[in-house]
This record gives sequence, structure tokens and C-alpha cells, in this order.
Amino acid sequence: MLSSNDLEDLDAVERRLLALGERYNATARRFTQHYMTTDQHLERLAHHDRILQVA
Repeated sequence: MLSSNDLEDLDAVERRLLALGERYNATARRFTQHYMTTDQHLERLAHHDRILQVA
């Protein structure tokens, strides 16, 4: 959390924000979003139900 006294001027704010962007870009990892059709979703639920019935 920053307060108004943490940075001396707008240049300091700019440097802080640029450093944050660089840090984020260096550590960020790509994620993959998977979308399922209704049929795929129903098959996954049916598979789960079959597993529960066996157990």
C-alpha cells in the first residue's frame, strides 16, 4: 500500500510503476483456458459418476 509520502514526485511514481511492470512480465506465466462443449462436459460428469459407482 502506498501513501502520499512514499514517493517524492511523479518521476518516482513512473519509475515505480515501470519497475512493477518489468517484474510482472519477468515472472508471469501463460495459462491455457480450456472450453468444453456441453457433450464433453456431460461425458466428463458421466465418467466421474462411473468412477464413484465402482468405488
